[in-house]
Amino acid sequence: MALPAKEIRAAEGSVRTAVCDVRKKSQMDRTVAQIIRQYRSLDVLMNIAGMAKLIPFARTDEKLWDTTMDVNLKGGFLFARAVAPQMIKQRSGKLVFMSSTNAWDAEAELAPYNASKAGLYLLAKTRRSNWARSELIPTLSARDSSGRA
Repeated sequence: MALPAKEIRAAEGSVRTAVCDVRKKSQMDRTVAQIIRQYRSLDVLMNIAGMAKLIPFARTDEKLWDTTMDVNLKGGFLFARAVAPQMIKQRSGKLVFMSSTNAWDAEAELAPYNASKAGLYLLAKTRRSNWARSELIPTLSARDSSGRA
């Protein structure tokens, strides 16, 4: 995160990066509150948290499954919920979820990752549909490097 933040600042932009455990709602809520206190608004949430472990499906245990889902999918859900009240209040904001081509084109030995990224992709599409109808948040996307939404 340091390099993109440095590039934004070099272009005379304003950026605040925050590191927290996306599996812990209390940390996310605290981070969002600190940002709102400092800037009085919240314009963009870039959810780029993710993890993957190559392992055959038959050896994928429940702990790996749960941890991957918590980081890759639940974290996105919790962060979106944490920022939604502020973005609705200010009637603007963007949520960007980093998904993956694995959301629709699964790779072998990445079952938890594939499933979590498919879930994140659909979460983003659901949020976009919900918020677009209310005209509170105009865009919400989950894109990979190919630009596929």
